[in-house]
Amino acid sequence: MVQMPNAKSFIDAYKKRQNMNPNVLELAILDINNVQAQFLQELKETSRLADDMGTSLDEVERGDVPKSVQCYMNENNASEEEARKHVRSLIEQTWKTMNKEMMDSPFSIYFAEVCANLGRMAQFIYQKESDGFGMQHSLVNRQLRSLLFEPYK
Repeated sequence: MVQMPNAKSFIDAYKKRQNMNPNVLELAILDINNVQAQFLQELKETSRLADDMGTSLDEVERGDVPKSVQCYMNENNASEEEARKHVRSLIEQTWKTMNKEMMDSPFSIYFAEVCANLGRMAQFIYQKESDGFGMQHSLVNRQLRSLLFEPYK
């Protein structure tokens, strides 16, 4: 699922191959549209859980509760840059822990993949410390709109 943002370009490249199989192409298009519907459902259910790096200051300015960046700044008398560096290190540590736990998980591989994909999606949405979900015209927002709402034709 992490490759989904590139799926449309992969299909476009496959279309141009001389040995392209129309049945495989049709299945790929059906698959991407099916996964798109699944993503949309998962996004509806999990969007409130997704990593405040991109929106924290904007949310505080709107009167929302302080987020991890502001909490670290307040508790440690740190600059915003220091706080963001700390939060990034927490994210990296969490990924290391999640990857290790996935290898030895007592749960099914499907459950472990869903858990990891939630983290991956959150990181994708808020990559480069921007709000890909709340900012209407961000690059991530455009990618997500294409991925979720524009069926492949």
